[in-house]
Amino acid sequence: RNEEEKSHLARKRAEAARISAEIRADREMQAARRPPPESKAAPPAKVLVRLRYDVDGQKGRKPVELEGTPSTISFFHLLTAAEEMFKVPASRIVLRPADESKFPVEPKDEALPSFSEFASIEAFPNLETLGLRNGQELFLTVNPVEGGPGSAMIEGDPLPAAEGSSAS
Repeated sequence: RNEEEKSHLARKRAEAARISAEIRADREMQAARRPPPESKAAPPAKVLVRLRYDVDGQKGRKPVELEGTPSTISFFHLLTAAEEMFKVPASRIVLRPADESKFPVEPKDEALPSFSEFASIEAFPNLETLGLRNGQELFLTVNPVEGGPGSAMIEGDPLPAAEGSSAS
């Protein structure tokens, strides 16, 4: 009887060891299937710029979200986003930072550099260099003067070409 009990206990221990080994193997397999928790990358940083616009008689406010930080986003990307949003050539867009010392907020007298002031895309400064930050409010207007210096060289500005074709 003693031997029966010993063999029964030995079988129970062996079965418990087999079950715990299976559980351990299952856990290791599940851990190998899922990516490690530290590999989850933080969502990319985004910069939000609020544009108060006055375009073609329409006024309002629209947010512009750009991926990156003010030190990594080029002013060119902000102008391109505004161009796509308002369907206005970047050469005609005038951006003025808000004077936050006044209430209600008004545009400052000085405007940010225009698109035509830069010779190449690499020449555009980043937003931080221009003093822009996340959540900044800008006033966007459209320059009514077409054919100003440098606008004939800018692709996507259809008016100089249209003027040339109508003259012939």
